[in-house]
This record gives sequence, structure tokens and C-alpha cells, in this order.
Amino acid sequence: MDRRGRGRGQGRGQQRGRGAHPYALPAPAPRQNAANPQLNNGEDVHCQVCNGVLRVLCSNVFRFLFDVKKWSEASKKGRQKYLNTFLTMVNTLYNEGGGHVLIHSEQLYVAFFHEQVDNRLMDLIPDGAMFDERFRKSSVDDTHISLQVMPPSQRPRPLSFLNFHSTISLHKGRAKPDYLQMKHLLMRRHPQPTLQPSPFSNQRLVKDQVFPFTETRSLQAKVAMEKDLRNARGDSTAEKLLNLCWEGLDLPDFISGFSKQQEGGSYCVGIQEDKEKTGQRWLPVEGTEGLCQLLGMEMKLWKDKDNPNVLYLARDEHVPPYENRTGNYILRGVCLTRDEQLKFESLLTDRITSGMSLYPVPAVDSPPLVECLFHPVLELVDGQQIHKDLCVVEIRVRYFQGVCFQNAEGPEAYRCARRLTPPLRDPVRVSCDECCMNLIHSTLHL
Repeated sequence: MDRRGRGRGQGRGQQRGRGAHPYALPAPAPRQNAANPQLNNGEDVHCQVCNGVLRVLCSNVFRFLFDVKKWSEASKKGRQKYLNTFLTMVNTLYNEGGGHVLIHSEQLYVAFFHEQVDNRLMDLIPDGAMFDERFRKSSVDDTHISLQVMPPSQRPRPLSFLNFHSTISLHKGRAKPDYLQMKHLLMRRHPQPTLQPSPFSNQRLVKDQVFPFTETRSLQAKVAMEKDLRNARGDSTAEKLLNLCWEGLDLPDFISGFSKQQEGGSYCVGIQEDKEKTGQRWLPVEGTEGLCQLLGMEMKLWKDKDNPNVLYLARDEHVPPYENRTGNYILRGVCLTRDEQLKFESLLTDRITSGMSLYPVPAVDSPPLVECLFHPVLELVDGQQIHKDLCVVEIRVRYFQGVCFQNAEGPEAYRCARRLTPPLRDPVRVSCDECCMNLIHSTLHL
């Protein structure tokens, strides 16, 4: 003891931990009992049940406070962040050989917690095993749940992932790949990729005219409205347009999805869907409203006015499927000078280099992943055609023999920085190279 009555290791560092976030990952605490290191699972736990459970458990333990009031008052983004804290704990334990998560909830809200987390826990199982083969829940009392994490015992053990940060293109949208799809994407090869021709080649483009355009899984149309372009971040038009496409129009998702297709894909900015004309072609199917309500679907069945045999599900008549979106697009264009076009292409290359990751790393002499084409758009004034700086920006994405991730870190999986002795501390993200190598070489024993 020193003159202030503090033992060795107690002082400012311990006082600093009092203001920790109530559901943050536990920080290292001073040793309270050298004979039982499991007492060091968290900082001062002001709950006798938690203290008693922590003394009994003989494996790595994380403690999670599930505050249903904070959950209900948080925004959708805040709830996801709150839930990701819990999932990070489970993911870390899975990749470290197993352990327990002690959930401290409010009374009568245990069932609500199960409802919120069970589906996401299933997504963390990489080998397709049943839920009770990898997770075991037990109720300590009305306010405490013990979740035991039991990963497979084979070596090399498949990593559990929170998010692959990658996209695959479908005929009617995009989707996140699962474990087996990512494994397939990393191991497959297309020796002769084919890049589809540009839909604007040898075409005369006039502003505000209907253009024969068809959206498919490898062809996507976007429009940059003047209001959105003005409010976007950046000092120049090129920078504003790039930030708008990157943050508001899902450009990283499409680059990641197009790069996995043998034919690549094109992301076109400056062409707008004509919703009024599209809506005139589709009619609701009579007599199906009750069926949709019975199935609990918010969508309706629609049919093509010209071909009643074509049916599809959608929320309204303005959203036909990709393969039927043809002939109802209007050219708008984007105002970019020649210097702005060159700057946009340079900024896009830098953004992909710094904000996305490729595995395996492409060779130095390999062609670039994307290239930009700028197709001039004419504008009619008093019946005469004039040339302005209007153009349609086409971002062409080539096929990549590997996986293009939407962020610089790659897939999201966690391990512990210090795992020599329990308890686990400091979850850190697994490197992209280690994640991909594990995906390639892991063997799933069902």
C-alpha cells in the first residue's frame, strides 16, 4: 500500500475504466485473484449473479449488457452497432476455440433478446452445422443467459465471418455471398473473360430523349440529379460526382459484383428510368390481394399490359424486374469538361486503390480493373443541336480472377491480440490474406 491507501496496480488507470461504455468489450482489469484468472473477465461487475457465474466458468468469457431501453430508443443504425458488439464477441470466441458469452439482460426481456440474435448467430456458422451443434444457451435466471460457443475441432478450423464485404450480382438485384460461394469465387478461374460491348457505341445521344436501354445483371443505369450533385462532398464537379456515386449510388457494390462475372459489367451515370412510361405498361393482377395479405407479403402481383402471361412481384408498378426494363430510359447526362473527365478517372482509380482490396493482388502488368468512357450528349436549343459538356459516364468493370472486396480491410473476422492465457482480451481483425487462405484451404467436415 502507498500513502494514499492504494494497492499496487490501482490508481488512475482503474478510475479511468469507471466511465466505460455499458456494453463495450471488456477492458483489461487488475488481477483480483491470482488463483483464479477467470475473475479478470471484466471490470467491476456490480452484479452478484455475474460474479458467481464468472467464478464457475472455466473457459474464456465475455460479458454483454443487453439494455432493451437503449435498444428501443436507438436508431436503426444504432441498433446494428449495438448488435455488432455482441456478434464481435461471439465471432472472437468461435475463432479462438470456444468459450462463453454471459448476457445480462433486463427481467422479462430474455425472449426478446433471443428473437433479435438467433438469425444472426446462424450466419456465423461457416460449416452448415445445426444451431445447437455450435451454440448452446442456458438460462442462469430471469435476467442472465449463458451462450456457449462450440466451434468444430478439425484443423484447419474454418473461420467464422461477420461480413465478407463483397457482393454478387443477380438477375433481379444483388446479394451477399455465403461461405461456400466465397470459397468458390476464390478458387474458380475463367481463362478467357469476355467484356461486353458498350451500349452507347455508334449511338447518337440527345438529351431528354428515350434511349433503348436494358438493365441486366451486368448493366446498371444511374442518374446524378443536379440537387444531389450540388449537395455532395467535394470541391470540384468530378469530386462531387465520385462521392455521390460512391456513397449514395452504391458504386462499390456494383464494382465488386461486376468483377466476379465473366463478362464484367458497366455502371452508367446520366441515364434515368422513365417511371411514368414504365407504370403504364404494368397492371395489378386481380384477385391476388387477399393471397398476398394471407402470406404476409407487402408486395403485389403485376402483369405486363402487352403480355398478360408475364407476372412478377413488386411493391408498385414502377419497379419491373431487370430483364423487363427496356425502352423506358431517358438520357440526362452529366456536365463534365474534358479536364473534369480526366480528373474523375484519376480520382476513381485512387479511390479503388485506397478504399477497396483485391485478393490475390494483381500483377503489375495486368489491365486495370475499371476504365471510364465518356459519351457526349447533344442538347437541342430552338430546334438546333449544340455541343456542351454533357456526357454519359460509363464505368466499365473487367472480370477479376479472385475477389474484389468493398473495403480496404477485406472480410471481417476477429481473433484476440493476447490469447496466451484466459481471459480473452483486445479482439483484433484478421488480415485479408489470412482470411482468404483459410477460405481456400479449410475443409468442411459435416
